[in-house]
Amino acid sequence: MNVDFTVRLRGESAHILKKMVDSGYSASKTEAVRAALIHYGLELGLISANESFKKTARRVSARGYSEEDIKAQISAIRSR
Repeated sequence: MNVDFTVRLRGESAHILKKMVDSGYSASKTEAVRAALIHYGLELGLISANESFKKTARRVSARGYSEEDIKAQISAIRSR
């Protein structure tokens, strides 16, 4: 399923989005919004953490990343 839309953020929302990208938590504003939606969906119980992890793992492995690559990237983000 695909949904395309335009969103305009102002004030604190725009500031948070910029900080997410500038701090390296997300590679782009689009990725930051996706991550925020997934996080909120998990928080509301709309999606399961286990299922979300499995889907992400399938996408990542299809792109050729190893488990070690992913662990290294997570460590690099956490050390910031």
